Amino acid sequence: MEPLTKLAICLVIFLPSFIYFIISVVSYEEANEDDNMHLIYREQTINKDLLSYIEYASSKMNQNILPSEAEGYALIRKQSKKSR
Repeated sequence: MEPLTKLAICLVIFLPSFIYFIISVVSYEEANEDDNMHLIYREQTINKDLLSYIEYASSKMNQNILPSEAEGYALIRKQSKKSR
């Protein structure tokens, strides 16, 4: 076989799989980036909820009234519903 024929056969066999590999790597990175953005948003929401609970608890402590655990969970649920 001539060298050009060998090259053409190699390109026909390997080029589609190489293109598929490149596309799958790029799409995986984009999907991974989307997952990371979702996790960052979720972490910010949780941090906001915890911060509001800490502020609420400290205001109660300043009044010498300790909030109950149920009040804290109720506040966190209320705050998370507002942020949605």
